[in-house]
Amino acid sequence: MTAERAARRIEKIADQLPQAAERGLSDLLGKVVDRAVWWSSGPLSSETLAAMGHPYARAQHPLRTKSGRKARKGTGRPDPDRINIQSGDLVRSWVVAPLERRGGTVKAAVYNASPEAAFLYDTRENPTWPDRGTRRMIGRPLPERVLKEIEPRAWTLIDRALDRALR
Repeated sequence: MTAERAARRIEKIADQLPQAAERGLSDLLGKVVDRAVWWSSGPLSSETLAAMGHPYARAQHPLRTKSGRKARKGTGRPDPDRINIQSGDLVRSWVVAPLERRGGTVKAAVYNASPEAAFLYDTRENPTWPDRGTRRMIGRPLPERVLKEIEPRAWTLIDRALDRALR
């Protein structure tokens, strides 16, 4: 390969890298939304939760069975990270914000646009965790749970997109 041909190849790669990184980031955001949808699609209905004694309540009362008896020892609350579908608004309201480009950085965000999201986790730009919940209900750490799952795969997805660009 001549020096001139090598220089053209390097220029081509340099031009392709930002778009490849953004494709990797878009793939990553798609995975984040998939996991957020799953974590906000729990199977327990309002009636089932009420029959369980409102297991996400802040009050420290014993969980109850459907018949109203105290639940047997060792029966805990369902995973608070999994949010159960009630009206369906929350699960349908996950949004990927447009990418923000500034200098050499790209900022990405996934958020939930439903009004109920503010009752389940801290929706502010710079959230304070643990999540706040409400006066009656414990906070729900859904964003932390999604990040915990996605973080190990994040750089792999971006690296794959960059590798494809370098071929």
